[in-house]
Amino acid sequence: MEVFIMILFAFLVMMAISSFLNIMLKTTKKKDWLISFLLSTFLSIVLVMFLGS
Repeated sequence: MEVFIMILFAFLVMMAISSFLNIMLKTTKKKDWLISFLLSTFLSIVLVMFLGS
């Protein structure tokens, strides 16, 4: 359960950063949001695996 919470927290932080960058760079197409979502998911899992071990 703790790993899930860490992944969720890292995902929310990564998604907030990528959303901010999407809005600032005016890339608000659905494709850009999907790339941000997938990248945030991947980075949060890798970050928790790397820092959690």
